Amino acid sequence: MLRIIRRTIKISNEEIFNGLKYKILINALFFILIVVLQLEDITLKVSSNYLVTTWISINVYFVFSIFKKKNRQFILDISSLSNKKKFLLLYLVVGIMNFTWFICIFLQLIYFMSANLINALFVAMLQYIFAISLGAIGGVFYKKHVGLIIIIGLVIFNFMGYNPLIYDGASHLLSISEQLNSINVLNITNILSLLVLTFLFLFTTYLFTKLNKKHMLKKLVVITIACSISYVAILYYDYSQYNNVKKQSFMLATYGDNAIEYRAVSKNKVDEICNIIDELEKQFKKIQPNTEYSNYIIDKECLSKVLWRLQEKKPKTVMIDKNTIEVNLLSSSMIYFDEPDFLRNFIEEIQVEMAKNVNGYSQSRYTRHLIEGYSIIILKDLCDAIHIEQSQNVKTYYIDEINEIFSVPTTRFNFVYRIALLVYEKYPDHIERLYRVTLEQNPKTNKEFVQLLEVYFNEIFNDSEVYKILESI
Repeated sequence: MLRIIRRTIKISNEEIFNGLKYKILINALFFILIVVLQLEDITLKVSSNYLVTTWISINVYFVFSIFKKKNRQFILDISSLSNKKKFLLLYLVVGIMNFTWFICIFLQLIYFMSANLINALFVAMLQYIFAISLGAIGGVFYKKHVGLIIIIGLVIFNFMGYNPLIYDGASHLLSISEQLNSINVLNITNILSLLVLTFLFLFTTYLFTKLNKKHMLKKLVVITIACSISYVAILYYDYSQYNNVKKQSFMLATYGDNAIEYRAVSKNKVDEICNIIDELEKQFKKIQPNTEYSNYIIDKECLSKVLWRLQEKKPKTVMIDKNTIEVNLLSSSMIYFDEPDFLRNFIEEIQVEMAKNVNGYSQSRYTRHLIEGYSIIILKDLCDAIHIEQSQNVKTYYIDEINEIFSVPTTRFNFVYRIALLVYEKYPDHIERLYRVTLEQNPKTNKEFVQLLEVYFNEIFNDSEVYKILESI
């Protein structure tokens, strides 16, 4: 058997890559691409994971398609084996051939996603087996490259349909890499859906090795019905978990002088959320001193994307009503602050709503650009004020964004935005007054705004950096 396995692997490498040397070269180039993507934001990290699982599936597809082609399977030297042994042998072969990529997934989770050892091992195994089963079923449908289209179509569907930074559901049934969104908080619904798909692919592949097509089709119908029922059961489980949370009473607490209501969220996480809201509130008081949010409501609203579509209305992530700010947690990743991109995204969700809630924000382009310019410095300064480990990594992002803003030419469309950045950093005593006077004077043109600066804010108007901006418009 070992001789057959070694020979099968060797022949597969020749058929797929035109030899071991080309296989090593192609895989090395692909590995470099994956490593580069790991150095980017969470979206590209997750995308790189899609690519690895897809690469495994494509490799498996070619091995199984060779087996299925009647005029080619003899080269694998397995024609003397029974169908059951051929089936097991091919899975063993593709498992060995792609084991390096299993190690790649595991190391990605450990070193780039900061997964704990048990979760990394479990998720890597789940993805590896899923990728192999997907490639195998693709190889079965090799004619006209239907199987290859299925594999590539699934990864495009994942890439286009699932953005980790968009909270459209707590789980997505066809998401390959959703576990990476909050790697140390397992997503049970997504895990169960991948297991059902894996079972469907494995069993279907096995049925297609049988000679009795009529008997095979009957079993395929039965297993498809069983999988469909399983998905209904998964959705029922998801909805029952959601209802159990909705039946819970809110816990009461305080944060400073603020009254807190929260449900189905740990107290430590509540404190982190309150810390962010409180520090943002302090920053926005510099713009409008009467800003006050005395009541915080933090609720868990986790439901899969499919079920949200069946609901009448999905709640917004952040809602503000007078002095009450309500935060609805739509997924575990939303508050997975071990990942700086999720922390930044959560902070910005709250900041955007607070900015819109400033009186007069939408009055004109000038009031809006002042608030938006102030907000960049607010977000940068916030990172020093909050007590969350990844906040300094988020601060680096905002420093880079500020540098990028000033690296492009000043135009009549962005000059107010730039002046607001400088005022918030260099003239803290004028932050509130500049916004208030702009609101009162309500300039309609760039010329009127510049005149406003000259008349009411001579110190700002004569600042060398501000003057340079004004000269460029």
